[in-house]
Amino acid sequence: MSKNNKIPEEVLEKEILYDENSDCVETTVDEPEDKITYGIVCGCDKLRLREEPYVDSRIISELPKHTRVIVDENITNDEWAYVETEFGSVGYCMKNYIDLNTKVIGMTDSILTTIKKMLGISEEYEHFDIDIITHINSTFSILAQLGVGPDKGFSIHDKTAKWSDYISDEDATLELVKTYVQLKVRMLFDPPSSNAVMESFNRTINELEFRLNISKSFE
Repeated sequence: MSKNNKIPEEVLEKEILYDENSDCVETTVDEPEDKITYGIVCGCDKLRLREEPYVDSRIISELPKHTRVIVDENITNDEWAYVETEFGSVGYCMKNYIDLNTKVIGMTDSILTTIKKMLGISEEYEHFDIDIITHINSTFSILAQLGVGPDKGFSIHDKTAKWSDYISDEDATLELVKTYVQLKVRMLFDPPSSNAVMESFNRTINELEFRLNISKSFE
């Protein structure tokens, strides 16, 4: 994802291999390791993705709260993070509004627990579990209509159900599905009060549905 793959001048030659029967000299170097981390938009309802790292730069899109992004720390500075969204858009966001310490959702993580964390609800607080489970299952029903997930449908009943129970880690739509479930449940359980933010969420959900539908139609 790095914007510039050029090897820095300070990278020194590690070894020079010379074949006496050839005029070719092969040089091996230590290439800098890409520092890629994951983050989640937080601290605001939507965060602007810009073309360049300054506030007057062209706005590429607006990322709703809880959107997951890939952060290239080779380009990121103290104020701006260079990110890639799950739609493939790349650009700069204000670093203060991206939680870089957030654990990426794993295949063995509980579906219910990860959605609760996205909603700002701790795993131990179970008062809203029935409501959240209902919204998750409604979302899985919509995904089934889009051709995503097990042929016979899927539902959860408690926190024991894992992402690996629903979808394979080799499925090309995996990250789209995770984001879709998170946003859809957020809209059902705790919709934003701002009409502008709600419209932004709905646009993202609609785009996800379109991409999931297209992806499955080519399988």
